[in-house]
Amino acid sequence: MNCQPAPRQAVVDGPSFMVEVSRSLHDPRWDDFLARCPSGHHEQTSLWAQVKANYGWSPIRHVIFENGGICGGFQILCKSLHHFGRIGYISHGPAIGREDEALKRYVALQIDRAARKERLAYLVVVPGYPDQNVAAQLKKVGFKDKPNWLPPTGLMQATFLVDLRDDLHVIRGRMHRKARKNIRYGLKTGLIVREGRDEKTSTLSEVSWRHCAAAKGLPRRLRNRIFFSTFGGYFLDMGFSTFF
Repeated sequence: MNCQPAPRQAVVDGPSFMVEVSRSLHDPRWDDFLARCPSGHHEQTSLWAQVKANYGWSPIRHVIFENGGICGGFQILCKSLHHFGRIGYISHGPAIGREDEALKRYVALQIDRAARKERLAYLVVVPGYPDQNVAAQLKKVGFKDKPNWLPPTGLMQATFLVDLRDDLHVIRGRMHRKARKNIRYGLKTGLIVREGRDEKTSTLSEVSWRHCAAAKGLPRRLRNRIFFSTFGGYFLDMGFSTFF
């Protein structure tokens, strides 16, 4: 897989914004912005694009600048499907750097323009959390709610987000009573939680693959034995995530 930077295309659009278009699999400047952005998500990073490239997806990244700094943008992952043509999806995006309705409208227009310019059969947008009213802006430019039968399927609608900066007692206090009960039961029965790296990652991959192969109804990416190794090769090695 070639991770060398691809040529960038800068497009001046309007008096205050500049859009830079990139198809590179490696974009540390964009990744740094996402790490600081309130709505940043790992599935918008170029690292995630590298993971998904192993499954036939290619990135198109629109980075929006104002006064020389990044203020927003989005990454589209594209793939050609036999029955649908070339499709794209934006997972947990776009990323908006500040509360600015003009910027949100501009980003929504750029998403619409990108889909038309790339001649995508359709583009699915799964807004991040917080949504920042992006969904409403997308509907204003013509986007509609996605039917569940249209691919890509298996997109996560929600995950459990825990702010680990808080005190442990505060974190436990926010949990459901049953969750706290399960934690106490686990501690009582000798449950051990440890960080999984290297050989532990391969063990997790094997266990997950066997479970998914038996269940057949879980996300396809987990049925592939190389998912955890490719994910770990990008996110774990960079210190952006860990397995427990």
